[in-house]
Amino acid sequence: LTSRRQLRRGRRSRKTRYRKPRFLNRKRPDGWFAPSLMSRVHNIVTWVNRLCRICPISGISQELVRFDTQALQNPEISGTEYQQGELLGYEVREYLLEKWNRKCAYCGAENVPLEVEHIKPKSKGGSNRVSNLTLACRPCNQSKGNQEIEQ
Repeated sequence: LTSRRQLRRGRRSRKTRYRKPRFLNRKRPDGWFAPSLMSRVHNIVTWVNRLCRICPISGISQELVRFDTQALQNPEISGTEYQQGELLGYEVREYLLEKWNRKCAYCGAENVPLEVEHIKPKSKGGSNRVSNLTLACRPCNQSKGNQEIEQ
């Protein structure tokens, strides 16, 4: 116990605060992937194995694509407009109030409390994107429920 105590005290009082930085002392093995990428790889391999059990597969190709949703909506967008997005300076609710002129999108009621509502319900694959949100008064929102807009 005495020797351990002496080692601890020596570590505390040692002047190692400004020692030279160490580098290149931690090497990863060849073929190393970050855990998040390895998870993706394992998921793909799992699904390929499941498909191979059902039907014979002779070849597989995979394409990883990222979509630029702003460029899809407006192909001419560029510069600071692209960097700042369509909601610059707005909260989502205030943006929707201006977009829909402070009226219910379904019945056109004004001067009533409006609720943020999903055009395509989340339960049917809708998203929280601003393009899928609208404003509705409580009766319209309740009567629509989780139905599609066409219904």
